Amino acid sequence: MATYLNRTPSSASNRKTWTYSTWLKRSSITTDSVIFAAGSGTVEFTAYFKSGGTMEVYQYTSGTYNLRYETTAKYRDPNAWYHVVIACDTTQANASDRFKIYVNGSQETEFGTSTAPAQNQDTSVNLNVPHILGKYHSSSGGYFLGYFAQSILTDGTVYTPTSLGSTDSNGVWIPNTGPSVTYGTNGFKLDYPGTGTSAGAGNFGADSSGNGNHFTANSVGTYANVTDTPQNNFSTMNTAANYYGSATFAEGATKITSQGAAYTYNPNSIGVSAGKWYVEVKIGAGVNNWFGVGIAEGESSNASGVLGRDTYY
Repeated sequence: MATYLNRTPSSASNRKTWTYSTWLKRSSITTDSVIFAAGSGTVEFTAYFKSGGTMEVYQYTSGTYNLRYETTAKYRDPNAWYHVVIACDTTQANASDRFKIYVNGSQETEFGTSTAPAQNQDTSVNLNVPHILGKYHSSSGGYFLGYFAQSILTDGTVYTPTSLGSTDSNGVWIPNTGPSVTYGTNGFKLDYPGTGTSAGAGNFGADSSGNGNHFTANSVGTYANVTDTPQNNFSTMNTAANYYGSATFAEGATKITSQGAAYTYNPNSIGVSAGKWYVEVKIGAGVNNWFGVGIAEGESSNASGVLGRDTYY
């Protein structure tokens, strides 16, 4: 489903200094997937995962990249919740301090492309142009397929990841539910609480920062809110392991809508090594549908319900 959120600020604010933070889980890792975009016409800021798995962030103005970074790291784990923080402060004298990207609390420092912004460079963020979560600002492409949790923009202040996340007792990096940050004029905090699509309190794109900068939600579908969160990571279908065919996934990789071949085997995204586990599967239309839980060294060609190569259901 081509779900995205959009809002256009009524006026411009601080375009040089801001922080964007979001938690996300990818259901598709083979297509361009936009995290955050702001722009109109020939002015655009975009942060997205490229189809190959790297992350690219850029400001593009009238044919020129005013800033551009592409990581060498690839983010292709469909089971992982990632915390992405983009910190911009182009007022800094040192070029290396003007733009920083963090993933899961650690700063990215290895880039295939690295173009630092000029001092006092304006970006499209906090300009009175469409701000969009989940697709390109100027086209219908780049839809983010997966999950978002706690998306924050701070207008006029830069923060490091420790202001937005922390490590729990199990050593897992999770959101701070009530981060102590200053949101500024166009800042927002989206927790995706409801199912309504209009820009208003209690709806899917509701702003809980106190600013009332609510977003309009588009193509939300039936299952807008789920219990799969950074604090409680659920198993989904492992879209990176599509054996003997090319299955089509939907609803956050919890559903297979077509198998794409006579026999297609798809594992879940959480491997089992010990302990007690619960698995629930609903079989829809069709024939020869099997599921099971098991571990095998190689591929299995039988139809016993226990499928080979890692853990399947």
